[in-house]
Amino acid sequence: MEKAQVIEFSDESQIDLELCFAGISQCAPLHSYGPAVRPNYLIHIVLSGKGSFRQDASSYTLEAGQGFLIEPDQVTFYQADQEDPWEYGWVGFRGNRAASLLQALDLSGEHPVFSCKHTEKLKDLILAMIGIQGSHLSARLHREAMLTEFFSILASELHVDSSKNELSRSEYIRQAISYIQGNYDRPIRVSDIAAHIGIDRTYLYMLFVEHLDTTPKEYLKSYRLTRARELLKVTNLPISSIAESCGYSDPLVFSKAFRQAYQITPSNWRKTRNQESKAKTKEENKS
Repeated sequence: MEKAQVIEFSDESQIDLELCFAGISQCAPLHSYGPAVRPNYLIHIVLSGKGSFRQDASSYTLEAGQGFLIEPDQVTFYQADQEDPWEYGWVGFRGNRAASLLQALDLSGEHPVFSCKHTEKLKDLILAMIGIQGSHLSARLHREAMLTEFFSILASELHVDSSKNELSRSEYIRQAISYIQGNYDRPIRVSDIAAHIGIDRTYLYMLFVEHLDTTPKEYLKSYRLTRARELLKVTNLPISSIAESCGYSDPLVFSKAFRQAYQITPSNWRKTRNQESKAKTKEENKS
């Protein structure tokens, strides 16, 4: 559970640097998100409390004054601390300048964690972004300006943390995850993953449980279903095509797995998202 203030901007045209969404969350103990992938860049700023962030075989323990970058299509997991759950702010963004800007800040998937002292200024900016609604030109330019200011503050005091803690990098796990990401649309099995990286499937199972707190089978399933939700949201493909695109030869098996994971059928999930999108568009048009 979390108490969140969120605003999402999903229908704006592509520009050099575009704010997709922004928000503030005060998380409950052990509140988590993922494993999941995102279609855009995402930066989280820890405003208070503690939590953990995990990407591939690397894990980080974070506290106030730190933040982390999520790149598009990277599987990540993050969770609030049990005793001192974090409050964080986030901005999602995209655009032609996004990659070069992050490179200039020395932020990447290899070094996603950073420190910054100006968390209160960043929080104020995020709250201001949330307050700028509407899709008219003035609102878009205002949000773009505030996003640029956000990065300006980061650049003035940002320090990238290149050291890792808790879990050491595992080449086997990285290879397994890479194989899953490149072949999830095929009917691969755990034995195929193990064979590809040249280890026993029992050993692969032990590595995943030890480093990722999940099994290879569950990781593969979670990745497929996450990709399925994205396709349901951004395409009009039939359920059978989405199932096949995510490695399920039988649409009924896919629908059952989706319902077990999210307590809703794929068609109803898509219908709900479409209704929410229409309601949001209608509300924006009123402003």
